[in-house]
This record gives sequence, C-alpha cells and structure tokens, in this order.
Amino acid sequence: MVDCFLVLLAGTLLFSVPLRGPLWMLGVASAALVVTTVSVGTLISTVARSQQQAMMGSFIFLFPANLLSGIMFPVENMPAAIRWVAYLDPLKYFVTLVRDVMLKGGDPGVFASHVGALAAMAAFTAALSYKRFRQTLN
Repeated sequence: MVDCFLVLLAGTLLFSVPLRGPLWMLGVASAALVVTTVSVGTLISTVARSQQQAMMGSFIFLFPANLLSGIMFPVENMPAAIRWVAYLDPLKYFVTLVRDVMLKGGDPGVFASHVGALAAMAAFTAALSYKRFRQTLN
C-alpha cells in the first residue's frame, strides 16, 4: 500500500498525470487488489510442494496476468478466444479502476462493479486456499 502511494506521488509530481477522482477510491481499489493477489498467492503456496514450485507458480500466474491486464494493449483488441481469460485477471480490473479514477474522475458504476469483481475473486480464492490449507494440515 505504501508503494501505491509512492507511485501515485511520482506519477502526479514527476510525470504530471492528472488525478481527477477522489483518493479514497484509489485506496479502496488498491486494498482490493492487494487482498486478491495475497489470496491468489496463498492458493498457489497451498498447491505447491516446495518453495521452488511456489515461485514458479507465481511466475506462471504473474506473467500472463500482466500481459492480459490491458496495460500493454487493450483487452478489446485481443482475440475472442483469449479475451475471456483476461476477465479472470484481477489486474485487469485494477488497471481499469486506476484509469477511470485518475483520468475520468471515478464513475461510481465502474468503481462498484470492478471493486465487486475484485472482492468476489478475493473471497473465492481465499475460501479455496483456506480449504486447501486445512486439507494440508490434516
């Protein structure tokens, strides 16, 4: 969360990126992304049998997540066979939220739907990782 603040500060002061929406929306969006990615990381660690497998699993998750998030090229321009996978990527929702809040002022409908999607992903992965962790202990 500290990194989010530092990146926001650098973006606005060094690169003159406008901040048109409220800061609380960015804070809530960042917290939702952190909870979701921690849940995914916990799920990966419960599946892995060693630290090396966990690191490889996180790499296998993060590399496509960055490519499918819409940072490098728009999701709308992806082939239809791949586009549906992008909607399973938590980073895609966060990128859309950041662009909406910083550049457009923060549409409440976009905010609610995307934070809701991140919260649903966090709840699902957290519940699944909790179940896997309980099975590992038994």
